[in-house]
Amino acid sequence: MPEALHPDNDAQRVEVLRSLGILDTPQEQRFNRITRTAARLFGVPIALITMVDDTRQWFKSRYGFFVEETPRSISFCTHAILADGILVIEDAHKDERFCHNPMVTGAPHIRFYAGRPLATPAGVKLGTLCLIDQEPRTLSDPDRLTLEDLAGWAEREINLSIELARMHARLVSVLDNIVEGALLFSTDGRIQWANGRASQLLGIAAPDLAGRSLESIFVRESLDRVSKAIDALLGASECSTGRMEVQMRHSNGRSLPVKSVLVVAIVGGERFITALIDPV
Repeated sequence: MPEALHPDNDAQRVEVLRSLGILDTPQEQRFNRITRTAARLFGVPIALITMVDDTRQWFKSRYGFFVEETPRSISFCTHAILADGILVIEDAHKDERFCHNPMVTGAPHIRFYAGRPLATPAGVKLGTLCLIDQEPRTLSDPDRLTLEDLAGWAEREINLSIELARMHARLVSVLDNIVEGALLFSTDGRIQWANGRASQLLGIAAPDLAGRSLESIFVRESLDRVSKAIDALLGASECSTGRMEVQMRHSNGRSLPVKSVLVVAIVGGERFITALIDPV
């Protein structure tokens, strides 16, 4: 089985892909909606949003497919990112590039494949939106237009992720240099990042704070107030703030009274929760 040639800029392409923070992230509904829609519109059992890494093909979204990644060496999408348009394989059994591929001779028994490359605004191809069927089929001109539209939707979501990552980096850069302690939370109440001052106040190294829950840093008497305040702020339609005095938990077990400012910012439809803390 011949492997696909790698693009001339493959090392740079993989470097860009890895820098975006997309690989190995959880499944997201905004991407899953695209693969569900693609499967429904085309009547195919499998639709995927793939990212072609150095030695693997990783799936940011997968409909009808239950593994997270496959080797790049057997990836159809490695061939697709070499093309400028849609790569269509009407019957893989009759294509010498794929007829001996283990994904053709075994599960998921690919016969039909159509993949459209997904690229950054600079034109770097990251992966594909692809359709897979276990029966041979063709792709009509109207079908091609529909796949182009869906791929454009997927590209917009990927590029939004890129912009959000840049905004997050800028926010972290600012918060890292303020005098107050600063904590960034995900919407489920887990710490994503902490600056040096927050680490100092709580007596916990900043990397060790990542992933901790509200329960681990607020004393019980304050936890309910903080949770309700965050829920109220998240429910607001615009950027919002809340101020309160609460008790936090130091690593040595003592209670730490602080003045806290909670800020929820909405950027590109995503919410960023920031807590600024200062000892009372």
